[in-house]
Amino acid sequence: MIRSFNLVAVLLFSAFWAAAALAAEQLNQYYPFGTSGDGYVNNSSGDDHSTWKVRKVNGSNNEYNVIWGKDRERFKIRNYQGTQYIFVNAFGDDLGNWWGIRSETVQIRHGNGAWQTIVDGDMYGKPVGLYHIPNQHYTIRVWGYIKKTDGSRGRDFFWQQKWFPPANVTNTQWQGSSANTRLAVKKRQCWWDSRNGWNSGSGQMSNNKPNGNGITYGRQSTLGKNVGYQWTFWNMESGVTGGLSRVEPWPGGSGSM
Repeated sequence: MIRSFNLVAVLLFSAFWAAAALAAEQLNQYYPFGTSGDGYVNNSSGDDHSTWKVRKVNGSNNEYNVIWGKDRERFKIRNYQGTQYIFVNAFGDDLGNWWGIRSETVQIRHGNGAWQTIVDGDMYGKPVGLYHIPNQHYTIRVWGYIKKTDGSRGRDFFWQQKWFPPANVTNTQWQGSSANTRLAVKKRQCWWDSRNGWNSGSGQMSNNKPNGNGITYGRQSTLGKNVGYQWTFWNMESGVTGGLSRVEPWPGGSGSM
């Protein structure tokens, strides 16, 4: 009886520390903070699909721009009410224009639990993920607006993203010297704005805006540990799939991986 109890205690202790170790992982291990590099993404046929570039902002180790063709996003690690998040603070273009993002309602749901409101007002930026990775899936949704270059209110938006904890993901397009299977976090997202409607995914509407019900996701991607964006991707509407083929230089100019 005592021996059985001790065995159960050891198993529970081991499970606790395994979960704690997983939860201790940080999202910046998957988002490439503090480094610069160029990533080349292929579709499932091995053809060029897209290229992303990561550039530090003014030498900062917690703020950087991600460049997709003519589009830019500015990311930053921020603390909000005692919790660290990765935020997208602004969208930009190749002409040097930047449009600030404002969040009016932000909600988070851990696992399949109830939605919790963490922002109810007007806040600069949009939280896109928890900095410390939980050991269960969670979802963030945001109602907000994008500012015009003159500072006035522009289009309204709704965005929702579901995150899954790290798991091994194989990328058949990977051409680097390291293995093509590595830990990756998976995310699914949808996007609506008042100019273009549902750009990705869909959902129910109330008063000409998404009400957060009946959400379907339009895109899925994984972030590979230590290699960053789009380890694999899946356009859930068109069916196009693919993955990262190489990253150069990475990290900090040390060559491809």
